[in-house]
Amino acid sequence: MTTLLAALLCQVTVVTDKEWKAAEKEAKGWQTDDFDASAWKPAEAGDGPAGSGDHYSVRNMFGFPSKAEWISFGRGVTCFLRRTIDAPKGLRRAEMVLVADDRVELFINGESVTSWDTGRAVWGHRGGAGLVDLVPYLRDGKNIVAVQLTNNGGPWGFACEIRIDGEPLVLPVHGGGGAAKEVIAEVDALVAKLEDDDVTVRGEAQAKLMAVVEKQGMALLDKVKALTESKNDDVKQWALKALDKLLPDLGFPEGKDARWAMGSLDAASLKETFTAKGDRQVVLVRYLTAARVLAMKNVEDFTTAVQQALDGANDDVWNRVVPYISFLEMKALVPELASAVKDRAKTPAGACAASALGRMGDKSHIELLKKAAACGYEPTERAAKRALSLLER
Repeated sequence: MTTLLAALLCQVTVVTDKEWKAAEKEAKGWQTDDFDASAWKPAEAGDGPAGSGDHYSVRNMFGFPSKAEWISFGRGVTCFLRRTIDAPKGLRRAEMVLVADDRVELFINGESVTSWDTGRAVWGHRGGAGLVDLVPYLRDGKNIVAVQLTNNGGPWGFACEIRIDGEPLVLPVHGGGGAAKEVIAEVDALVAKLEDDDVTVRGEAQAKLMAVVEKQGMALLDKVKALTESKNDDVKQWALKALDKLLPDLGFPEGKDARWAMGSLDAASLKETFTAKGDRQVVLVRYLTAARVLAMKNVEDFTTAVQQALDGANDDVWNRVVPYISFLEMKALVPELASAVKDRAKTPAGACAASALGRMGDKSHIELLKKAAACGYEPTERAAKRALSLLER
């Protein structure tokens, strides 16, 4: 992402580096915001598991380039890491991608959020890192992100990237249909500026165009495809980059093995991923990206697979599936989000669904969100309150 586009999009980005504080010994309240961590040392950054093979690199585990480093501290058994982040008031989106060798427990302001384990994911393969919606857990202003990292032997490390109101970690699909006329008009006006003699004007237009693509998703697919045939080289090159963002290549680079491939999903394999027995973490970059490509190509197949997986399912399945609807912002599946908020308010699925309803701008469920804002489960209450603040502006 260009510096200009980052400035246009991203309010807060935090990655693992030496700015994190670390300790080897557990202390009471170490995950909380009122804990005195002044005696803690800077985290140790290094190759981590990538010393055993480049496919363990942060960029391959995340599935995209990042400035995040593998961090740890001490002798390689257990360590404790924490970092303060500031969340802007009125945030719409807050996401975290995380991976660990071997296991990590994540806390926000002392509250347990999730865990990641090499034994529960696709370790060492592109996009094997997990994704977490942080909206239900963040408050305005100061927040403490804390993790307990555990090693089973050999190299170890933890890596993450947090984006608040920035470029989505996995670009949303949004829903079916084409873009609105005013959006097409905005794209056409910006495309015209790609032919300007002023390099600054062209650069700003490119950044703004990419921001529109990231916001509109699949709705602009046909328009972007048409622009790849432009006789103007600047327009064509921008359109090709935009198309790659909308429909990324899930294969692996020449000279690399299968661990560098994202892997594709069809409707049957997506449903199997959702409903497979066992404690397998499936809210991963690789599966979300593959599911997104499936939805871009055939939204009906994706929608059917989700609905079939949720039919009669228990909370565990809902907790797996709802993040797919939420991260991809599938408008066709808003009823399923509403159902999660209504019937599973006191679960991670309910919290994630409430977050999505606000971000997607769905005002038809304001009364439902008002009830969720007083449900007694703090993550859902926070997410619902944020959703209401967005919808009632």
